[in-house]
Amino acid sequence: MRVAFINITTRIEFGKSLGLFYIISALKKSRHQCQLFIPNLDKNFAKKIIAFQPQIICYSLVSNYSTKTYLGINQFLKEHISFFAVFGGPHPTHYPEMIKEQGVDCICRGEGEEAITELLDKMENNLFYFDTLNFWFKNKNEVIKNDFRPLIKDIDSIPFPYRDNWNSYDPLILPLITSRGCPFSCSHCLNDNLKEYYAEKGNFVRIRSIANIMEEINCLNKFKIRQIHFADDNFTLDKERLSLLLKEYKKNTKIPFSCDLKVDYATEEMIKELKKSNCSSLNLCLETADESFRELLTKRKITNEDILQVSNWCHKHKIKTINYNLLRLPFETKEQMFKTINLNIQSRPYRAMASTMVIFPNTALHEYAVKNNILDKKTNLFVGLFKSDFINEINNTNHLFMPIIKFPFLSSFFKKIVDLKSGRLIKTIGNAFNFFLFTRQEGLNYAIKKLKDDISFSNFLNKF
Repeated sequence: MRVAFINITTRIEFGKSLGLFYIISALKKSRHQCQLFIPNLDKNFAKKIIAFQPQIICYSLVSNYSTKTYLGINQFLKEHISFFAVFGGPHPTHYPEMIKEQGVDCICRGEGEEAITELLDKMENNLFYFDTLNFWFKNKNEVIKNDFRPLIKDIDSIPFPYRDNWNSYDPLILPLITSRGCPFSCSHCLNDNLKEYYAEKGNFVRIRSIANIMEEINCLNKFKIRQIHFADDNFTLDKERLSLLLKEYKKNTKIPFSCDLKVDYATEEMIKELKKSNCSSLNLCLETADESFRELLTKRKITNEDILQVSNWCHKHKIKTINYNLLRLPFETKEQMFKTINLNIQSRPYRAMASTMVIFPNTALHEYAVKNNILDKKTNLFVGLFKSDFINEINNTNHLFMPIIKFPFLSSFFKKIVDLKSGRLIKTIGNAFNFFLFTRQEGLNYAIKKLKDDISFSNFLNKF
């Protein structure tokens, strides 16, 4: 069957939707004809899709601002060609009511490789397919709801993600996972829901063999790759496995890599071992300087001293750190927000990112917000936000976050201008500083590419 995949992304972040590329590989293995379209990077995407005449169009959705855009694209294409629309990814998995949206023919919940292959094989052979596990189908005025299938037990058996057109986009990193499933139960995450869906359907956390990982890495050596990013939730948790994996990695490739590091599981010996194996950067989730709220989020006790200690180890062994932070937290004051900024300044990261705390429905954090009457009911977003008395200052701080961290001698100036009401001016100042920093870190060509992509990405989202 002819299958089109639509992915809204940027060249810098191409390949980040790893699940989509796993699905493409699974379908290609089953001899289906697949083609990927990136509409915001191709002005002629609609003409090309119509010329391709797909029988199936697949979308992968997360619960963010782009969900509406994907639905808009789907409706636009439905007006021009006839096809069967399949929506998968985190959003339909956790919020299957989206099956009721106009133009949505079915949704795939959970792991999709085996499910989508079975569905398309049945459709191609004119077999009854409404009983395919993991899928909900719209059939006239009825919604047919199927249960989850067992989790894929042997994840070594899954074909490597499709990457044939990788070099056409030249992104900053190539994501790779060595396991599936997260053992933690953070209050803002939907992992606990997944564990409930898959209760008695197999081990939730599954690990790839080191031999299988190295086989994939050897396939990557032919590509032009700046950096591999190990994107699993628990890459550094099993210290013994990590040590064995790093030794093999060093033997098989010279490509630098990055990974997420759980601060409360890190040791200096681990940092040294990562560096020896060509680890170039580590992602640290600081979240906030408020230790009690960090504990509420992660359900683990991580102190600011722990964060600074791990940051110091990274500096000592010359590994860059990228800090991830959250703003607009419950009961957060401006003073607390600036404490988070100061914690970042003390930790001296290579890059510091901040985003607004969003609250997914059906999570422990959402229950907490409702119970304490701190959910902002004015927002029209699918995800929730906490109430706040200084939204303007939060938005301004978001724009200026990285410049404040990287130019601490200007922090008193930045802290004064976050109170300004001119959001557009602050955004322009922040963008100028961020462009300068990105140029210094990644080079002018990448900075220009990122700027163009960010503009086209934002404009495209506003089209639908």
